[in-house]
Amino acid sequence: MKTCPSAINTFDELLEYLKKNYHGLAISRKKNVSHYASTHHFQFPKFANYFIELLLLNYIDDYRWCDIESEYFKELMLFNENDKNTNNPKILNDDFENVKEHLSNYLLVEEMNAVKINSYEYLFKSLANSSETLILNFNYTRTIENLYKNTIKCPLVHIHGEIESKNNPIIFGYAANQEDSDKLLKKNDEYIKNIKRFLYKRTNNETLLKNFLGSNDKLHSEKTDVFIFGHSCGLSDNLILNEIFNHSSINSIKIFFHESWEKYSAIQTNIHRIMKNDTRCTNLIVNFQDSHRMPQWDDDKVQVQNFSKYIRKIKEQYPVSIATFFM
Repeated sequence: MKTCPSAINTFDELLEYLKKNYHGLAISRKKNVSHYASTHHFQFPKFANYFIELLLLNYIDDYRWCDIESEYFKELMLFNENDKNTNNPKILNDDFENVKEHLSNYLLVEEMNAVKINSYEYLFKSLANSSETLILNFNYTRTIENLYKNTIKCPLVHIHGEIESKNNPIIFGYAANQEDSDKLLKKNDEYIKNIKRFLYKRTNNETLLKNFLGSNDKLHSEKTDVFIFGHSCGLSDNLILNEIFNHSSINSIKIFFHESWEKYSAIQTNIHRIMKNDTRCTNLIVNFQDSHRMPQWDDDKVQVQNFSKYIRKIKEQYPVSIATFFM
């Protein structure tokens, strides 16, 4: 049995201990065995939630929520692919549900602490002022309504649900492709419990998006410009994003990045993975030099002015009748 320090006082100390003392995960994955079927779980410290243990063992500095969704799906498919694995994925789903609860609690605090940013108020006043615009919100919170309700004059769809909502509960899972979905459908219901294509049918949000985009170009007199704010465009949202990016009405995809070329490039790469059409993708995505950083709450006066100039330039050069925002 591995020994454990008498006290682990910080998250960094826990990560360091795990890195030095745990080797079972790599062995299990090489054998194509689910983490839940592994015999290499720690005795000290003991994890009540094996999925959280898995996340800690795979921890990367810039973990995003879509990475957590991807880890869940990998584990689910290991259950599916291993015929000798008699474990039912219910325990995985229960652990994942616990992670969703922590996510909801975290977002409630973030929602309460959110502050209005003048640059976004200007953005919404300029571009979110009619039914020709749709705000498609992926982040589960009501921050937009709380802070900018007097500015926004366009429809807003919480495509992934809202925290503490019974009618529109949060959708946190994975956008499995048709082939993988078909495999999982052959199993019991636990296998499709967190697959997004099935969860979307709980509300009419997906229908609202489709109606906005239109079934064909004849429904729109102008093209659609997609503005991306704070969405990594990870594969865990592949289903909805593929439908949007590859829609025939899309005119351009504008990435508002966080500070650097590296952040822009990561989103651009994910869009290429989703669209699977390099020529069309390259033509649609606005290049880095003609894109703009995302406004932050602590921007100085010059940064605020530069963002306002950029939005005015968009309105002058590319008249936008329909713009889709990812928040």
